Amino acid sequence: MRERRFGKLIKSCALVVGTMGMITACHGAGDTDGGKALDSVGQGSQVVGDGFGATLSLDVPDTLSVGGTAGFSVTLKDPNGLPLEFVRVACESEKGIAILEPSSGGVAFEHTSANGIMSGVLGGLVPGSYIIECKAPDGYNLVVRDSIKINGPVPADFIGFPGAAGGNLGGGLLIDLTPDDNQLDALNGAVRIESIEFTDGTDVGPNGPIDIIQSTCNNGTPADASDDFAEPFFFNSYSLTVVNDTTQSVFLNTVDMTVQDSGPSSIATQQKQIEIAAGSTGEVTGLFSEFQLGAAKRFAGSSDLLTAGTYRVDFVVTGVTQTGDTFSMADSTTLTFDTVNRCE
Repeated sequence: MRERRFGKLIKSCALVVGTMGMITACHGAGDTDGGKALDSVGQGSQVVGDGFGATLSLDVPDTLSVGGTAGFSVTLKDPNGLPLEFVRVACESEKGIAILEPSSGGVAFEHTSANGIMSGVLGGLVPGSYIIECKAPDGYNLVVRDSIKINGPVPADFIGFPGAAGGNLGGGLLIDLTPDDNQLDALNGAVRIESIEFTDGTDVGPNGPIDIIQSTCNNGTPADASDDFAEPFFFNSYSLTVVNDTTQSVFLNTVDMTVQDSGPSSIATQQKQIEIAAGSTGEVTGLFSEFQLGAAKRFAGSSDLLTAGTYRVDFVVTGVTQTGDTFSMADSTTLTFDTVNRCE
């Protein structure tokens, strides 16, 4: 994919919950374990049945400066919402985010504290927008991701963070817009994508999940299929909220969508004719996925099928000002595709 520079990054987080077998707890947490448990909280079970309902959450800063540092934390809870202590959590990042703590031989892992928290410190390496990912042990099947925007300029004496973990997740800079002589980088941020939303019959926000398989619903009599019916299943749309803080109208011409890390799923550019008046906010909408009766759901304008997982979705919008200056702006979110039960 072309490299382009971000105007703004929407903070997004995706959670994958699966089944879990028996997990043996390991003791020992470091200085970044999130502190002591609250006396009134109590502890969750280290052996969590089949794991359904257990949660892993990630709290990271929206932005970091190059050379700057900030804390982050990961919280693991059992299906009852109680903290799971002494469970090893591992984190990794794309190039651009350094994991200063925890770090052992370039690998970031540590056990949760008595209140189910593993915490640490991140550093900004390179301007751009990047993903950080944290996982519970394999049996838990829990993965959580989020994005952080790293802002420049790069300090003159900055040499990175020697010995830090991170940078091995793959990918890298989400979008790097490189304007030509007659192309402004979204007019220095005065025109920008404020938010990204998706619909799946109802609003599902910036992260989903998007239903990818239409199931058959039973009407309460499993032995009798005569009253079965098709699960409600929808085309999906996106909605971009665009802010125009300039003193002139701007005209949006194209929207380019790309789904990363899910195979060859680059969505064709969509043509738009949308005017946003000076000092106002507008909405850009379009089709994100579609399907034919009885067929699997695919990305709009593409033959690529939606597959289960959590992927990064990049949007690039181009336009022109009233005075003829062209511009591009970009934003990204992480979006989950999964089987969603809509029978009830």
